Amino acid sequence: MDGRWGAKTKAAIDTVQKGAKGNLTWILQSALYLEGFNPGSFDSIFGKGTESALSKIPES
Repeated sequence: MDGRWGAKTKAAIDTVQKGAKGNLTWILQSALYLEGFNPGSFDSIFGKGTESALSKIPES
């Protein structure tokens, strides 16, 4: 680890995107809910509810 963004860092990152299923999606749904953005059901599927909740997060 050198604290810099590079090819190795990019390759090591997991991406959660629409249609994804599994634990990372469930964690994302939980985090959204805890921050006040309702993703709908906690079904571990990145669908319309999760996408809608993400779209409501204000950009910094």
